[in-house]
Amino acid sequence: MSLIKNFRSGKYLNNLSLVDFDGRVVFQSDNNTPIFSESQELRLSLNLAQTVTYLNKTKKEIVFIVPIKYYDTTQGAVVATYDFKNIVDKYNKNENFIYTKIMNSSLEYYSKNYMHEKSYHKYRLLDNSDYKIFYNVGIMLEMGIDEEVYLQPLHYQILVLAIIGFFILLIGALISYLIAINITTPILTLVTKVKRSSSADMLAEYQSLGTEDELDELGYAFYTKEKELDDLNKNLQVKVKEATKELEIEKNRFALAIEGTQDGLWDWDLTTDELFFSERFETMLGYNEGDLPKRIDSWFGLLHPDDIDLASKVVQEYLDTKGEGFYENSFRLRAKDGSWKWILGRGRAQFDKNEKPLRFVGFNTDITEQKEYQKNLDHTAKHDSLTHLPNRFLLSELLTHAMHIVKRNHKQLALLFIDLDGFKEINDVYGHDAGDEVLFTVASRMNALVRESDIVSRLGGDEFVIVFTDLNKSKEVIPMLQRLISELASSIKYNEHNMHVSASIGVSFYPQSTDIGNEVLLRQADQAMYNAKSAGKNQYQFFNIEASDELKENQKNITSLHQAIKTNQLVLHYQPKVDMKHNKVVGLEALLRWNHPEKGILYPDDFLPLIEQDSNLMIELGKWVFENAFCELESWHLQGLDIMLNINVSSYEVQQQDFSLYLKKLFDKYQGIKANTIEIELLETAAFDNFELTSKTLKECQKLGVSIAVDDFGTGYASLHYLKKLPMNTLKIDKSFVIDLLHTSSSISIIEASVGLAHAFNVDVVAEGVESEEHGKILLKLGCEIAQGYVIAKAMPAHNIIDWVASYKGFSSWAKIVPVNNWERTILYASVEHRSWLYSVENFIRNNKKSLPQLDASSCYLGRWIKDSASKNLLNPEFERLEALHLELHNYAEKLLLSNKNDKLVGIKKLKNLHKEILKKLELLTVN
Repeated sequence: MSLIKNFRSGKYLNNLSLVDFDGRVVFQSDNNTPIFSESQELRLSLNLAQTVTYLNKTKKEIVFIVPIKYYDTTQGAVVATYDFKNIVDKYNKNENFIYTKIMNSSLEYYSKNYMHEKSYHKYRLLDNSDYKIFYNVGIMLEMGIDEEVYLQPLHYQILVLAIIGFFILLIGALISYLIAINITTPILTLVTKVKRSSSADMLAEYQSLGTEDELDELGYAFYTKEKELDDLNKNLQVKVKEATKELEIEKNRFALAIEGTQDGLWDWDLTTDELFFSERFETMLGYNEGDLPKRIDSWFGLLHPDDIDLASKVVQEYLDTKGEGFYENSFRLRAKDGSWKWILGRGRAQFDKNEKPLRFVGFNTDITEQKEYQKNLDHTAKHDSLTHLPNRFLLSELLTHAMHIVKRNHKQLALLFIDLDGFKEINDVYGHDAGDEVLFTVASRMNALVRESDIVSRLGGDEFVIVFTDLNKSKEVIPMLQRLISELASSIKYNEHNMHVSASIGVSFYPQSTDIGNEVLLRQADQAMYNAKSAGKNQYQFFNIEASDELKENQKNITSLHQAIKTNQLVLHYQPKVDMKHNKVVGLEALLRWNHPEKGILYPDDFLPLIEQDSNLMIELGKWVFENAFCELESWHLQGLDIMLNINVSSYEVQQQDFSLYLKKLFDKYQGIKANTIEIELLETAAFDNFELTSKTLKECQKLGVSIAVDDFGTGYASLHYLKKLPMNTLKIDKSFVIDLLHTSSSISIIEASVGLAHAFNVDVVAEGVESEEHGKILLKLGCEIAQGYVIAKAMPAHNIIDWVASYKGFSSWAKIVPVNNWERTILYASVEHRSWLYSVENFIRNNKKSLPQLDASSCYLGRWIKDSASKNLLNPEFERLEALHLELHNYAEKLLLSNKNDKLVGIKKLKNLHKEILKKLELLTVN
């Protein structure tokens, strides 16, 4: 009975597969599935939609084919194959694998093929006894043996017995007949049942073979397996329906996601160059759905002529990677109205087994607004807002390039550092508007005097720089200097006034006998300009390298500083850096001090600028700082203070080939220090000096685990192009902008832009120069949480750090501040501008300035803001009170300015009180 039990349990199941109507495999457990062209039974089952069961002699298998439907409309079949040889062999354990012996025997006989009535196959038998065994176990069922075949050996036995005697022949014939009745008939009956087992009657009720033995059980097992396959068919149909439903849900979900992103989907068939794109792909360019042909030529035809070559190159380079990573590129596409849209394309390709690209799928995102914003931001970062001249950022780029060109071409350039004489008096007498008019006019006159190849820049205030390039001899600059002196001294008309300024100009030349950078060239011209002012103003002076007092002073300081390092006159102080939002100390900055034996404590600004040209001394000084800072940090760590330390470096240090190796040796020496607790900090100007080498060194430091901070951000000349390539972890906003943010909205704009830039580059942002609680509040409103400054703590000796960190509490008001929204931002700007207005009024009263501040309530910044915001605050009592207070303040200020000096000084207090009330009302508006 074990034969039947094993068959029913599926123990000898070779393969279970699902095929479609054409015989192609949809699912299979191995590669034994019959293919349509190779299986007449499979074709028969699919065509008749009936179950077919047959015996496969080649593979020694019993095969069941059950037709099914899936995906509601698609027809196919489930194919199950069983190892019939193993079934029989397991059953006849003592017959030594009879099937194999029969197939390899020497005696030939013929049996009729199962499916083809007229074709025969040749087999060999070892001897008649083996054939008898074969006959007894019913192997003829699997072999499809005809009665002629299995009776033929018996006829031979009868002939032999006939020689012996007639009676023996009769007995043999009788035995053969009985065998035919008792064994062959049930087997043939079973074969018939197997052939027609797909009928509904067979499934409904099983009819016994009548033998009541294992052969009868085997027939029942066939029936049971067919029932199981029928159930499997039904379960598969249910699962296919569920999968189809889930697929539809996923399809709808994907469509909603695509629609939500507002991106245009594209699908490029690389074998046919057909290009599918979604409706959004066309509508974002102003086209209607279906306007663009579904060919890749459509995409190339829309590309901006300047972007075609690069866009094609980027696509090909990605395809050449054989699908590694993702494709991403930005380019311009022509909209229907003729304008150009900036598009960010992203996608991924599919490749065949030979790494040939088949299809390319991705998305298009409209980034026109981001590009315009970046363009404007880049222009703002590089140009002076008043004169539109290049600022210090751009000047450094242009000057570096010009120095390279003249040196290569064996030419000269002259750098003119220009400071206006009498400009401060114009501001004091006529006001800032008049001062702006002077600066704008001076800039226009300079631009009119120079050649197209020359450079005109405004550094800030009343300081300008002109670079005359492509000079054959230095004396060629003299006529230009004379014209500048004359033109800039001409009067400038403003309203009814004729204003006069002049210019003190310092000149330095490049190249020089020793190679110098652009900062040194600027300082030389700046020194010469001071000499011109000292000599009486309205003139120019040339920088004299040989006779320069600066060089002499430099040499003296270099010698003294060498001695200071040897005699331990240097010391490090540490200024805390805190998270204002959470009132937590997050780091320290190591700051160098020189305990000078004669001058007392000197700060870096007192001596470093004088020795910057001595690279060896700067490197030696840097190593002293690192060694002592590491030593102190390890001591704190051992005492339980796990804190981050910022260490300043010079451009000379980071441009050393072995700088990262030097750091690694320090970490090996001070093993109590983790690399992620060190952040090296360099000035923005230093970060972009020899950018490629500096960037390479900084990347090597980052690999060690060290962080990179760019210090004094906003005062250098970094362009966005280089800034995004610079390896950095932190931007530190220069303290000059932070200190001024209480009184100038331009400083707020710079800080806000810097914070946004830091977020865009995914780096931290730190504000220096926080000198009051109010400074911290505004910074937090602008999204800057990390800060350092005097209101937090001044730099202190190392032995004070642990106690100070343990006692730090911060300001409770800071924890309540959240970043402002668009409405609150306008209020912040209005508050700062109004504070600036009050400062100008008080300054006018105390210092008797002749330039009156704006007294018209509707014309000042806050007045204009109130007017613009009135429609948004209808029926708001706080806003109405603010408007009344503002009008009262201006009326009082106007009366106060007409009173005597003593009354004015007394009235300042009331003026300030009204100002505080206005600020409170503005604060309430942010809450409401």
